[in-house]
Amino acid sequence: MADLTESLQSLLDAVRRDEITAAPATVRLLVDAVATLQTVARPPSNLPLPDVTKPLFTYGALQPGEIAHPLIELKVRRREQATLHGARLLVRDGLPFIEDDATGAEYVEGWLLDLDLAGYEAVCSFEPKRLYKWRPSLASVTPSESSNGNQEANVLLGRSEQRGNPDLAGVAWHSRDDPVLSVAPAVALDMYEAIDGSQLLPNYLGTPAYWEQLFHLQAAYLLLWTVYERLTALRYGPALDPVARIHQLQVDPKFMSAFQNAGCKGGYAVYDSRNLSKVTVGPNGEKALEAWYLARSNLSHRGKGAHGDPGTLAAAFVDAHRVLGCLLPTLVEGW
Repeated sequence: MADLTESLQSLLDAVRRDEITAAPATVRLLVDAVATLQTVARPPSNLPLPDVTKPLFTYGALQPGEIAHPLIELKVRRREQATLHGARLLVRDGLPFIEDDATGAEYVEGWLLDLDLAGYEAVCSFEPKRLYKWRPSLASVTPSESSNGNQEANVLLGRSEQRGNPDLAGVAWHSRDDPVLSVAPAVALDMYEAIDGSQLLPNYLGTPAYWEQLFHLQAAYLLLWTVYERLTALRYGPALDPVARIHQLQVDPKFMSAFQNAGCKGGYAVYDSRNLSKVTVGPNGEKALEAWYLARSNLSHRGKGAHGDPGTLAAAFVDAHRVLGCLLPTLVEGW
């Protein structure tokens, strides 16, 4: 599997460097194949299967209406809103988790899902073992509508609960309340709009004023890219490699629709400063995320961002920001 993935990736890279000519449909098939293989070949989280005869109490991105629920939606036989008493909800680096509350005063709201075996396998693949563990004993969960009283359910707890500076998260988690998703895009836009573009013209090249404005532009872009990193981690799972998550979003029909609905035109190219190969954004969003990710990598790796084309970076920022505005409401209910 790894050899096949590497071979297809090498072929795709050769096409992108214009070393091999391929029809657009062929390139799209290659992108889809690589993304699929990377997903299938993701390192296993090694979370053991719990008692699959019992329902799952879920409180994070896999909840109905949430950003990652499509991953298990067809594997849910029955669902019901529910409350877990004697538990405390926290968030660490954008990821929600719960810990037992010995006082019994705390509670967490979520959903009780009756999953088939494939559904539980998807959950174990989605949630990484380094961050989560199954509660040693089944939890007593109170359904909101059922008249049968409390039900026993499987629950994922966070590991090393006090490490990583977790924050209290109330009683219910929703991705629409995540400040990286809900606040950062507007802050990045404010930073971008405050830039004096006239000082980025060629006649200012190399002056302190030029560098000041370029660094402001780069800072705005890097902040915007943290939104995409958070979005893909929540939608496809933190256990998946970041590059594979980007590929998954690139081939997501909702991303392609958002690109078109945002009125983006593409047509600009981002060059890889390591080997001077280029990735061109297509008119319908082809290779857009790959190009935007490459721009981000050029800025953040080994100080390469000290140089660059401000026009291309500005175009990437505008498109990426517009797409987010169209994309997020399609991924999260009640956005």
